[in-house]
Amino acid sequence: MSPRIAGTVLVVLAAGLFGTLSIVSRNSAALGLGTLAFVAWRSGLAALAMAGGLRIAAATGRATLVPVGSIRGRARAAFLIATLCLTLVNLAIFAAFQRITVALALIIFYSYPAVVTLASVRVHAEPLDRSRAVALALASVGLLLVVLAPSMQAGGLGIEPVGIGLAALAALSQAVYVLVSVRGYASVPSTQAVALLLSGSAVIYVILLFVLGGLGELLQPFRQPLLWPWVLAASIPGAAISTTALLAGIRALGPSRASILMTLEPVIGAALAAVFLGERPLPLQLVGGAAVLAAAVVLQLPAPASREPPGGVRQPT
Repeated sequence: MSPRIAGTVLVVLAAGLFGTLSIVSRNSAALGLGTLAFVAWRSGLAALAMAGGLRIAAATGRATLVPVGSIRGRARAAFLIATLCLTLVNLAIFAAFQRITVALALIIFYSYPAVVTLASVRVHAEPLDRSRAVALALASVGLLLVVLAPSMQAGGLGIEPVGIGLAALAALSQAVYVLVSVRGYASVPSTQAVALLLSGSAVIYVILLFVLGGLGELLQPFRQPLLWPWVLAASIPGAAISTTALLAGIRALGPSRASILMTLEPVIGAALAAVFLGERPLPLQLVGGAAVLAAAVVLQLPAPASREPPGGVRQPT
């Protein structure tokens, strides 16, 4: 399997798993788990599971880990930036959902592929070739149709300056995370890198809960055992596997291709809502979904050899 196809499969897998989080978080909230406690459990359990798996893999010779102490200089700075960005993405987008409609928040958030694509021209010397430009246009239009159609039928979007600012902060944080993750800590295998990133995010969330006097919220799964399936779903497929697949996909495809492909996430989320929540997709949503899928196909078209970028840094996953 070629690196491009493998990277595409990984990013599509990540988009699919991230797409389940709307259902998972909705059911968790219905059972009394607050947003900050939800992301703390999600990051913490994922990090613990990955750390255990990595120890077993290293002990049996199936994985080679990079000593944490050897990560220095620019790589350490990149790790810190990526950790802060991941933390901000979750906090900002969930806070935005509380102030503006989910549709508007998603539209603003998914401006980040355009930011990544344009920034990659300078930061990573990725050419803005025809296939990327066409794919970005298709994905953007498709995303608007998928997300906006229900809101247009329901009577419009809820606009509130703070909520818009939070969604924009989430988009900017995600863009920086993607750009930094290409080569910022390329010597660290994707699985180990994600375990470290999620560990750092979990620590920050717990500190915030302590400062805000909300540590007791972490006990909610013990008070309400029905939360555990949702917490585990958010942690293992929704964080550990998805974040690792995305990082590996970014490294294989490069930042712009991977970011554009991630616009599949709301399309998959809408499809899952139709299956599990009985939310029938509107005709415009189907057209939008087709446009996003078309963008994914366009990204697989080979670029001229003279214009093909060097590619992402490929490390063991």
